[in-house]
Amino acid sequence: MFIAIPVNAGNDTSGNPRRGWKIVDAETGSFSTFVDEGYEGWQAVYKAGFLRDEIVQACVRHFKITATEYKSLVKTWV
Repeated sequence: MFIAIPVNAGNDTSGNPRRGWKIVDAETGSFSTFVDEGYEGWQAVYKAGFLRDEIVQACVRHFKITATEYKSLVKTWV
């Protein structure tokens, strides 16, 4: 089982969204991966290979992060 935590760093200078999902292993609490949402929304998590019955959305609202934090997540996990 995994928990998806939504994060949001606003938009880049071209207006593209900088949103994504930090995926955490529910058993160990360890950070598993990051899924860049782009324009797909929640569907991006499924397209990344997670099954509907193995992942839970942690909350409805996105946690605000900085653009630098977002770039670090994308560079490390995508």
